[in-house]
Amino acid sequence: MNGGTFVSDGWTNVQNRPIINCLLVTGDGGMFLDAVDTSGETKDARFIANEVERDINAVGVKHVVQVITDCASNCVGARKILEERFKHSVFSPCAAHCLDLLLEDIGKLAWASCAVDKGRAAVKFITNHHKSLHIFRQHSTVEMLKPGETRFASQFIMLQRINDCRDALQETVVDMNTRNGYQA
Repeated sequence: MNGGTFVSDGWTNVQNRPIINCLLVTGDGGMFLDAVDTSGETKDARFIANEVERDINAVGVKHVVQVITDCASNCVGARKILEERFKHSVFSPCAAHCLDLLLEDIGKLAWASCAVDKGRAAVKFITNHHKSLHIFRQHSTVEMLKPGETRFASQFIMLQRINDCRDALQETVVDMNTRNGYQA
């Protein structure tokens, strides 16, 4: 193995336990290293840095050329600590987390939040009413997407799907208006 990228991310499992995942990604693919249940721990920069360091040492310092963590402040602090410990590695924030934070900031702008709210209302109406959903499905080969709670980018993905389904949505509205006795 040449050099690899060490990737770490936090999440919550189905039992609502906070987990830190660690993987090593090389040209040959990704390899799962560790998942640490951090229940009861203070997940500050030092704790995260120590967990990451343990896994880097287990892989072998010479095999890690880059370390990627998310953009949470505790992970930013952990990267700074690790930069002092591992001078030969490059430390980077996760591009997906950076983009998500940027989209979250954009979503706070009045014009964007208005569009998201209107899009969410349209998706909610179509998907929460059996008749409108049935009619929509007659005109579309894809489903509407409800935005997820965990990532703001899902709001923009929802809007993109609405745009992709624009013709089917217009046909649905016309069809709903022409059917006798339709009530949502």
